[in-house]
Amino acid sequence: MTTNSTSATIVPTKPMSRAIDQMDAGLDLLVTARMALLTDGGVGQETIEAIGNTIELALKSLRPVREIVNERLL
Repeated sequence: MTTNSTSATIVPTKPMSRAIDQMDAGLDLLVTARMALLTDGGVGQETIEAIGNTIELALKSLRPVREIVNERLL
């Protein structure tokens, strides 16, 4: 199972409210990847690729949030 790694970057109109939603989505993706790694019966190459894609999407979701938080702290 592979996932499409293309995703739109959210450009927040209300930075903090959209940022928290985007952060939640990224964290949900990381939890999903972790659960997939903990399955019984081993992990095949196809699953590893799907987990890698999920982690990639999570990182893409979390990077803009980090930028927003960083800008607010400066």
